[in-house]
Amino acid sequence: MKNLKLRNRLLKLLITGNIIIIISTTVGMIKTKGNEKDNGKYPYIQEPEIIYSSNDNIDTTREYPDAETYYPEVPADYTKPQETMNLVNSPESNSNIETQKEQEPSGTITFSENITKLSDNVSLLNEYGYILEGNINDILSYGQTWQITGINGRAVSLTELNIRKGPGTNHDVIATMKNGATIGIYGRTANEWYLVNYNGVVGFVSGDYIQLLDVNYDEANNVIYSVLPKAELAIQPTTKLNVRSGNGTSYDKIGLISGERKYKVIEKCNNGWYHIDYNGKDGFVSGDYVKENYMLFGDFYRFVYLKNDTYLYDGDGYQKRVLSKYEGGKVYSEDETRYLVSVGEDYGYVNKSDCKIIEGKVINIDLNLQQLEIISDGKVILTTDIVSGKDSTPSDQGFFEIKSTKRDTYLVGPGYKTFVNYFGPYNGGEGIHDAKWQHGHFGDVDYYHKGGSHGCINMPPEITPEVFDNVSKGTLVLVHK
Repeated sequence: MKNLKLRNRLLKLLITGNIIIIISTTVGMIKTKGNEKDNGKYPYIQEPEIIYSSNDNIDTTREYPDAETYYPEVPADYTKPQETMNLVNSPESNSNIETQKEQEPSGTITFSENITKLSDNVSLLNEYGYILEGNINDILSYGQTWQITGINGRAVSLTELNIRKGPGTNHDVIATMKNGATIGIYGRTANEWYLVNYNGVVGFVSGDYIQLLDVNYDEANNVIYSVLPKAELAIQPTTKLNVRSGNGTSYDKIGLISGERKYKVIEKCNNGWYHIDYNGKDGFVSGDYVKENYMLFGDFYRFVYLKNDTYLYDGDGYQKRVLSKYEGGKVYSEDETRYLVSVGEDYGYVNKSDCKIIEGKVINIDLNLQQLEIISDGKVILTTDIVSGKDSTPSDQGFFEIKSTKRDTYLVGPGYKTFVNYFGPYNGGEGIHDAKWQHGHFGDVDYYHKGGSHGCINMPPEITPEVFDNVSKGTLVLVHK
């Protein structure tokens, strides 16, 4: 009966246009209350929680010698940059900071560095200063400590609803939200109260009277499936840095990392090195020349590309950055007008009207990251570093398809004839192929400007067979910056 009552309230809000339910493919379950709590009564009639109301710069002159000598653990003249604080969506930031909004509206809570104070009276006490979905974190609220499971998302109130200092009706009320108000969610307690942000007021509300957004509700099984990606610890290189097979300079070099690309941390080693996911392989890098960050992981259910230049927005509608035509986005949820996506290393919202859905398998080639992914049915099934066309003969951007797959052939052009084991043309003479002569430069976001190809996408020889196991005539190819 309680579920029916809530569904009726939700339906009323839908009819009056107060909220939009997000419908999406389902992943990652979060269970709600079971039917054992539904005894045919309406306990909230006696609860004070509910208030009845009708209110509703690339240097192209550089030389690039062999990677064995050019990429030490750190160059001799390298100076480690000072760490800076990310002030985006940080409530304790000084109001004089130019990037600080006058007031943070409610909406999706972002992952920001050095968040230790959620409001003047609520602080986060975990090790990194992050709220991570699925992890237990201690919250100090008005002098009392509570444990929450981190959630990054939004919800809407199903009535006028009190916000309290702690997770229960025995705690003082600090604010009241309106019927149909949108709130940002930090996390959930064991007794299913939620730590929320309502127009800058941080406190707890009962989960009985809110509807989670960016999720899909399975009415038959009374289960909520979260479709938001999870944040996990990652590193970014602060210089060109060798990736090794073990946690020390005595181990073999297996690649290099550079630029703004993030790599998932599998383990922090005792000697200060990091064990990372390097294109699906185990890699190790020195911790002296990386900075910690977080990156978003999770199953997505749709892949889109941009039909035109547009903007990536945060949850409150602020422009985060310009997006270029053909950039690809992994979709985690949607409403009537927007997709929630990750684009490159960024995360936010794009307007549906600016996007086109890609059905089936696609080769997603990011020229900025010098990275190729093969995506199929909401999963990245393969990732590899690449070398693309140099500035004088750049790789064409656009939406293409593989015209054929060839083995043991020659690439012929003005002044060259080169043997390759695999070749998949998709745009005239441009295609994907192995390139043993690019050893040591795959994934280098500086090198390709001067040392890149004639337009083709060069791949490491050791991974090319696996790429072509997943590629055939007609496979879609998206090339973008």
